[in-house]
Amino acid sequence: MVTDITERKHAEEALREAYENIQLQSEELQAQSEEIQVQYEELQAQSEDLREAYEALHESEEKYRMLFTNMTEAFFLTEIIYDKDGKPYDYHFLDVNPAYELSMGVKKEQILGKSLLEVYPNANPITFEKYDEIAVSGQSAHFEVFGELANKHFDVYAFSPKKGKFATIFRDISERKRAEERLRYHANLVDNVSDAIISTDKDLKIRSWNKPAERIYGWQADEVINLKGSGVLQTTFPEGLSREAIAKDIFEKGSWEGELIQRAKDGRDVTVYAKSMALKDEAGVVIGGVSINYDITERKQMEEALWDNREDFDRAQTVGSIGSWRLDVRRNELTWSDENHRIFGIPKGIPLTYEIFLSMVHPDDREYVDDEWKAGLAGEPYDIEHRIIADGKIKWVREKAYIEFDKDGVLLGGFGIMQDITERKQAEEELRDSEERFRTMGQCDLTVGLDRPA
Repeated sequence: MVTDITERKHAEEALREAYENIQLQSEELQAQSEEIQVQYEELQAQSEDLREAYEALHESEEKYRMLFTNMTEAFFLTEIIYDKDGKPYDYHFLDVNPAYELSMGVKKEQILGKSLLEVYPNANPITFEKYDEIAVSGQSAHFEVFGELANKHFDVYAFSPKKGKFATIFRDISERKRAEERLRYHANLVDNVSDAIISTDKDLKIRSWNKPAERIYGWQADEVINLKGSGVLQTTFPEGLSREAIAKDIFEKGSWEGELIQRAKDGRDVTVYAKSMALKDEAGVVIGGVSINYDITERKQMEEALWDNREDFDRAQTVGSIGSWRLDVRRNELTWSDENHRIFGIPKGIPLTYEIFLSMVHPDDREYVDDEWKAGLAGEPYDIEHRIIADGKIKWVREKAYIEFDKDGVLLGGFGIMQDITERKQAEEELRDSEERFRTMGQCDLTVGLDRPA
């Protein structure tokens, strides 16, 4: 028996085609699903990146805000205001930090949204052009300016974050300016004293050389800066003293002073009284030294000339009972001749000062002598007579002094003579007593004559 299965075959074929279509669609759906999964993962990754970027941005903003709030430099952000002709004439405050408030003495809420001229009506309009140039060109600028509104000096850095806007960071440098002014004043002072002032670093290289040093030694500052001081000055030390011994005193005691012979540029010898001191940093570490040298060449030449004739000089003083003295005001050192020592009864070799001399003046004359000496230092003649106490005895002396100044009018000291006039004073006293006795006797004779009977 034959059965017609044509329809069944058609149905099977249709089912097969439907299955294949379903299979194909399933594969397409799987592929789409996988693609969607990839896109989801990409979106998730992008979302994570966005979240991290947001957190980083938030952290950055927090850091910026913390920096903005806590920075010691003042900061302000502004926008330029132009007139109808396109010229800058003002600017709006967009933001300021606490340091700006402190420096300018205003509160943030008082100025935000306002223009400069609203806040500071007397502001200098010249600054608008400068800031406009920065806001338009985008070029930053660094300069110093005196702010008349705050009465302070500022160090300013200005830049443009966006066209038409500018930001400024500035700090108060008024104290630095005052320090610079003090340095200029002291530099001028150092150049106008009469002494050579020379500083060296720890390697003994010359770091500063003032005008008097140029005059005394003949070298200009730019000829000797960074050279070894020993090579320039070729110092000759007194017998028994060395450079090492002086350096030891300076390092251990902080200073040394005494006479030195140094060489000038033209080869001549210069005798100076030097005072050298160590320079130390804040931690007490020696970083160099400074020497103040007083030119005593002329004085030493005079002393040598006097010394050549000293024997005859001493004999003449002994015969005339006239002593001599010299006072160095800078060192408060008093030098006496042999006769002066004899007059005062003080052995040679004992250190002498003006105060020691004054202590030997009779107490009743001491104030008078001191006043006359001070007047002499001011230019008045010094030629006085007074009493002293020597070896427990009262003596009379006459003093005459010649006060010495350098060419700049600075007091150097004085040279004087002192004569023992005790015998003369005793003779004058005896003469007065004799005259008094004679006068008394004359009065007595006159009285006797009147009482005599006629």
